[in-house]
Amino acid sequence: MHATRKTAMIPAAAFAGALCCLLTAGTARAQSAAETFVRQDADRVIAVLNDKSIGAADRRARVAALMTSLLDLKRMAMFTLGPAAKTASPADLDAYVAAYREFALANYAAELSGYMGQSLQLTGSAQHGPGDFIVSATVADPSDKTDPPVPVNFRVLDEGGGKFALVDASIAGIWFTIAQRDDFTGYLSQNGGDMGKLIAHLKALAARPQSASSSSSQAAR
Repeated sequence: MHATRKTAMIPAAAFAGALCCLLTAGTARAQSAAETFVRQDADRVIAVLNDKSIGAADRRARVAALMTSLLDLKRMAMFTLGPAAKTASPADLDAYVAAYREFALANYAAELSGYMGQSLQLTGSAQHGPGDFIVSATVADPSDKTDPPVPVNFRVLDEGGGKFALVDASIAGIWFTIAQRDDFTGYLSQNGGDMGKLIAHLKALAARPQSASSSSSQAAR
C-alpha cells in the first residue's frame, strides 16, 4: 500500500502545525467529542466504500454527500486562496468557492471510491486552540501485515451548537490545505493574478477528477 493511495482516506492537501495541550476536564470532554466526530464519519465513509451492492457512480455520489456534511468547504476554499482572498471581488470569491467545492468533492469522491478495505484507528487528540482540535490516527491495510500503519492527523473545529467540521488533514507531516494554498498562489502568480483563469482551471479539474496526489500538483500548472 503506497502513501499516495493512503492520502485518499483524508478529506483533503500539506499543512504543518505544532500542538500544545494543557488539559482540563472540560477540554477533555470537548476532545472526546472531536474524536467521536472523526470516528463516526470515518466509519460512515468506510461503510459506503465497502458496500459491494452499489455501483461506482452511486458510490461516488454517496461519498460526495458524506464529504459535504463532513467538511467546511467554504472555510477551506477561502484559506486555500491565500492572499488573493483579500483582494478578489465578492463575485470572484463566490465563483471561486463554488469552483473549489466542485473540485474538492469530485477529486475526493474519485479517490475514495477506489479506496476499499482500509481501517482507521484513532490514537488521541490535542487542543490546537479554542474549539480547534487535532485528532490523530493511523491508517492500515488489514490484509497487508508487512506494511506499517501510516500516521494521519485531522484538524477539527467546534463550530458551536454541537456541530463539528473537518477543515484540514495531514499525512507524514504534509497538510493538504497548505499545499493547495501554495499551488493556487503559484497558479495565480503564473497567470497574472487572473481569478477567472483559476476558477476555470478548478472547474476543468473537477470535470476530470484525479488522485489527491496528482490533482494538487496539476492545480499549479
